[in-house]
Amino acid sequence: MAFKPLGWYCQPVANGVWARTVQNAFGGYTPCAVDTLVICVSHLVVLGLCCYRIWLIKKDSNAKRSCLRSKLYNYVLALLATYCTAEPLFRLNMGISVLNLDGQAGLAPFETVSLLIEALAWCTMLVLIGGETKVYISDFRWFVQIWSHLCFSW
Repeated sequence: MAFKPLGWYCQPVANGVWARTVQNAFGGYTPCAVDTLVICVSHLVVLGLCCYRIWLIKKDSNAKRSCLRSKLYNYVLALLATYCTAEPLFRLNMGISVLNLDGQAGLAPFETVSLLIEALAWCTMLVLIGGETKVYISDFRWFVQIWSHLCFSW
């Protein structure tokens, strides 16, 4: 296998489903690599973009501020963001693993980190949507929309 910290973090199963089924260089480390390199990085980008947009709403005096006519769209988005925040927290609390196909007990550390980052990113999105319900600025909105759609599709 690999050196001990990577083995502890990924917890691959020797001759497990991931090692036998997938035909790539990662082998048993495939769920760890995909979850860490793709999903965690995407959620970290969304987290950064949301934090920057929240900063723009709160601190940037040059931004053109407006108020939404109808807040219904933001309420639906807030409902979806609430679900996207609650789902990883529920999985974390209950110990439900999506990537564990070998019947191991509990979550691997990479899944715990991934679920925490995902919940934090969507919670920040929820804060952003709540802030946009009160004060809306059109600066920098399309970056957040594109990345959140990419993360939601995973």
